[in-house]
Amino acid sequence: MCRRPGWYVQVGAFAEDWRFERLRIRMQHDGFATCKALQTPMDLSLLLVGAYPTRDSARRAQLRIKKLLGTDNYLRHLLAR
Repeated sequence: MCRRPGWYVQVGAFAEDWRFERLRIRMQHDGFATCKALQTPMDLSLLLVGAYPTRDSARRAQLRIKKLLGTDNYLRHLLAR
């Protein structure tokens, strides 16, 4: 679960656990720290990469991930709980 405050890159939203796990393993294999969002819409599992301390560092990761996966992704900012 994503518990650290900071910037994250959302790389997927999945209804099926196996799809979430498949991409999580791939992202970790490529050197990215991953976690699952605590709150999700419509019971989807959101796969996040991060946390990054600044929006700029998350944006750089976002561009690397887009090049790696060939898909769009989104920046998310999580606050301390």
